[in-house]
This record gives sequence, C-alpha cells and structure tokens, in this order.
Amino acid sequence: DDPTTWPASPNNVPAFNGVDTNGDGNADTVGHMKGDGSVRRFELRINDDPPSQTNRISYVQLRQVGTGGSVGLGFDLFSPCSATEDPCTSSNEIVTCETNSPGTDYTLTFDLTNNSNNNVSQLVIPGQIGNSTITPNVINLPTVLQPGGVATGIELNISGGNAGDNLCIPVGLISTDSSPPFQCCSAEVCVELPSCCLAIIDENIFLEPTTGETTYAFAIENLPNEAPAIADHLFVNVIAPPGAQISPQWFPLNSLIDNSSQALPSSVISGVSPGDQICLQMTLHNDTLSECCGITHYTTVPSPLTAPIPTFIRGDANSDGSFDLSDVITGLGYLFQSQNSTCLSALDSNDDETIDIADAIFSLDALFGGGPSPWPPHQNCGTDETPGSLGCEYFPACEISGNGPQGG
Repeated sequence: DDPTTWPASPNNVPAFNGVDTNGDGNADTVGHMKGDGSVRRFELRINDDPPSQTNRISYVQLRQVGTGGSVGLGFDLFSPCSATEDPCTSSNEIVTCETNSPGTDYTLTFDLTNNSNNNVSQLVIPGQIGNSTITPNVINLPTVLQPGGVATGIELNISGGNAGDNLCIPVGLISTDSSPPFQCCSAEVCVELPSCCLAIIDENIFLEPTTGETTYAFAIENLPNEAPAIADHLFVNVIAPPGAQISPQWFPLNSLIDNSSQALPSSVISGVSPGDQICLQMTLHNDTLSECCGITHYTTVPSPLTAPIPTFIRGDANSDGSFDLSDVITGLGYLFQSQNSTCLSALDSNDDETIDIADAIFSLDALFGGGPSPWPPHQNCGTDETPGSLGCEYFPACEISGNGPQGG
C-alpha cells in the first residue's frame, strides 16, 4: 500500500502521497502518474468496507489543480459508493436500423435506473466497442437523476458492426454531489445488432379524434447488401401493444430494387391509445417469397390533433376570392341543379343558417341595389361566429390568399 515501494521510474511521480486519512495505518488512495501527463494503471484501495477490498477503476477524469503544474486525481475528496452496492441497471433496450444522424447505422434507446445513493447528472460512454463506434460519449441529463430514479429514452448512435453481433456498452453514471464530480455506479447495456434490409422513411401517424382510429402512413427504402435485391411484398404485423391490429397487413411493391423507395397507402391501426408505443414487425419478400428479411420498428401514437377550422368569405359562393354575379349563379346552381359545395357557409349570404333563394336575393341587392353586404366574414377570410348546422370543409381562396383583404 506504500507507493514508495513501487518500482522506480525516472518519469514517474506519485499522484498521491498515500495519505492515511482515517488512521487505520493504510494509504487510502494510491496511484502513479507519469511526468509527461500519461497515466499508468492504478488501483483505488478501500480498506474499511469491506477490509482489503480492491476495486479497479477503468475510467478516470483528470483535471489540473493548484499551481506549479501539480496534478491530482482528487480522490481525497472522492466519495465512492460502497463496494457492496448494487450496480445501476438498464432496461427497455431497443436497437433499430433507422437513424437521424448521418453516417450512423443503428439507433439504440434504453432506460437507466440509478441504484446508487447519489444524484446523477451526467453519463459517460466509451467511443469504441469492438468494431462499433458509439456516440455521443458524454450525455448531460436534462434533470438530475435521483437515487432510485429512472432516466427514460436515452439515445445512442452506433456505427459499424455486423448483423447478429452482440454489443455490450458500459455506461458510467456521474454524480456532482461533491467536487470534483465522481462516478458513483455503472451499467452495461447489451443488445444484438439487427439485420438492416429496409428503412422506414417519411413516416406520419395521426390519431383521428372523431373515430379514435390511428392512421399510419409511411414509405420504405430497400437497403443494399441484404436480400431480397428486388422486393415485391411487404408484410406488417403489430407485436405490441397486446390486442392492437393493423389493416392492411400486406402491401404490394413495384419490384423495389436496392437503394430505391416507395410510398405506401395509409393503413389503420386499432386498439391503441394516445402515448402508446407501437412495435411493428416488417418483413420484405421477393416475388416468390423465397427470400425475405425483416426489422422491428417502433412508433408512438400522438395526442389527438384538432383540425384547424377553415376560413371563408361569406357570399363568395364559388370560392374564387371575389364577390360578384358569378357567386349568385353558383348559389342557384346548388339550389336547383344539385351542384356540390365544399363551404356551405359561404353560400349563406344573409347568415340565417339556411341555403335558399333568399341568399341569392340578398346578394343581388348587395351587388346592384345598394343593400347591405353579406354578414361577416366578408371582406377578409374568417370563421363563422354564428352557431348553426352549416359548415365549411374547404375554401380554396383562403387557403391560397391567407387572411388578407378580399374583393367585394
């Protein structure tokens, strides 16, 4: 335990003087640091709990302290966790082929439980595991992870590696309960790298508030280096949540070759609720179903979206942005020739919530007889403030022109 007994080296200086802070006759912390700034392997020896327990430190953060070029590891202020403490743990590990970071091959998400007795504010992750590169390597948590707490949705990008590789990534949990920061526990996140034969692109998921059904639309890309080189069928199945179903489950493909993509018709997912994470199994097949590959894809049901209320111009029956004789003709066509209208409120010139001949008379009087203009909204695009059964699904002039002044 006495660093003075270690083999001498002309470039080696003690990182600590073997201070006996608790009076047990043993140096509490020992280590060697070379004068050129590099670090030898060292040990932190905890002689109190339990006796003679040796714990090897794998990752060390160095910082310059004091003046005159002195270098220390700060272990005299270090409050390590008990050697008998349970390690921190990961859960809900998900690795997918989709990635939002250019140049990376996989996205790994997981949850992390802090089993230590310290608050955790930062995670550190090695940048290279075998043939795989991991980023980011330092993650500052948005909120302090308290003892017993769970950090959810931690995301890492992985580059390199092959399908089927078992990858175990160590994660260190850094506490700032004292200065300098210290690692209070670690976890190991282990996953198997999947086969990446297809990618989901241009994904859109929408919860229809009136029916409660979830509409799901997406496009796929046939990735290279995995069969099938030409894909003619896509099968989709819901793995979770239990009881959820998707329709249709089969999508024909247009002989989709490697490095090409195809947009697919919208499907409906039933048996899910807002906030649910949907796990989908997607398999790509050639024309005879003799070649296939698949991925597991995750998407989340959003909260119900409220569709914006369309704006319109009252009296502008043909939705061209102007109020003139052609609008009277359009209104009469709706009444007597069964012509369709996407905005009945625009035909209701006198705002009595009824479409009849009185609206044509009201408009003619406004145009040629000096009568009052149609009720608001008239000069500008706007919404109907009068309660009633009429509505407006679509009004092209306001979609194009916005809410600016309109002719009249």
